[in-house]
Amino acid sequence: MGSDVRAVEWADAKVRLIDQTVLPASLEYLDIDDVDGLVEAIQRLAVRGAPALGVAGAFGVVLALQQAERERWSDATLQTMVDRLRNARPTAVNLAAGIDRVRPFIPKGRAAALAEAQALQDEDIRASRAMAAHGATWILTHTPTRPQTAARPENAAPPESATRPEGAARAEGAARAEGAARAEGA
Repeated sequence: MGSDVRAVEWADAKVRLIDQTVLPASLEYLDIDDVDGLVEAIQRLAVRGAPALGVAGAFGVVLALQQAERERWSDATLQTMVDRLRNARPTAVNLAAGIDRVRPFIPKGRAAALAEAQALQDEDIRASRAMAAHGATWILTHTPTRPQTAARPENAAPPESATRPEGAARAEGAARAEGAARAEGA
């Protein structure tokens, strides 16, 4: 189903995220194992985009639980650190929503919080793929793929998705319809 590169994920008991401050020149990952590190990454825009911020916040709650266990935080300290994470970017609605979704799982433990954070990530991936499929259909329907529309013939190639079976069928149908329209007008 395509590339499995994720902007944010839970890996080896850490929040792993693509450092978006170095894109597109380089692809680098940050492995974050404490709340301070995640707050800093969010504030310096190493993680950007509403859905990615939501997932980062959800995993951040798990990170806070893990750090609380390791450092023997009180419940009050844990809640303060989750609030600190939530306020890392005050206008980021999805960041707050991701945290708010996982926060009720704190009393149930790290495994329950992680399961909820991963459920949020899975939902985001499904939504993103659905939007991409819808967009690809729209592009294939509304974007001509004939040489007359390009300055150079090699730029007139159909989009990559048109080479896949479902895309190719749509592209062929569009080409037949275009040919029929030209024949009628001749």
